Amino acid sequence: MNLPKYKDGEVIRYTVEEAEGNNYQLKGKIESETDSNNDNITFTATNKNTEKVNITVTKKWVNTPDEYKDDIKVTIYSRAEGETDLRRRNQTLSKSDEKQKNDLFTNLPKY
Repeated sequence: MNLPKYKDGEVIRYTVEEAEGNNYQLKGKIESETDSNNDNITFTATNKNTEKVNITVTKKWVNTPDEYKDDIKVTIYSRAEGETDLRRRNQTLSKSDEKQKNDLFTNLPKY
């Protein structure tokens, strides 16, 4: 797009606003940079994906006597792009509660 640099002898200051979108949010400010060779202005907006997922975990005992069945701890690990540390979420599935043989990890970041 070819926009004028001046109006009535004054430099025009251009700004950019980002419209709200689905499943992402603006991370920080919109940065602007002027190329000293040709006075082109570049605007950069960095976004963060905000999609969430649910993960169902099921524990099934096959050919195992009851005395060997035990509660199990399930851990979900995730690492977002660019992060060095793993995020960890623990839940325990109980052998004594039939309903607890399935568990749902909810609202986890998709990316």
